Amino acid sequence: MAADGGGAREDYPVTIDSMAGNYKRSKFQAELVALDRARKGVPIVIVNPTAPVGERDVNRRPPEKSS
Repeated sequence: MAADGGGAREDYPVTIDSMAGNYKRSKFQAELVALDRARKGVPIVIVNPTAPVGERDVNRRPPEKSS
């Protein structure tokens, strides 16, 4: 859901401050680098899974935003 309470959209602006935890912040930063390379002509595909779950993940839910 968007910060304003509306539905999520592909073109909704996000910031690093809206990323929950170091893992999501690092993925966000990597995406910014990929977008920069794409603008320079490198063929890039960006995939954003809703909730990455690892082999030993017992939590089974997205990371929570830390305060």
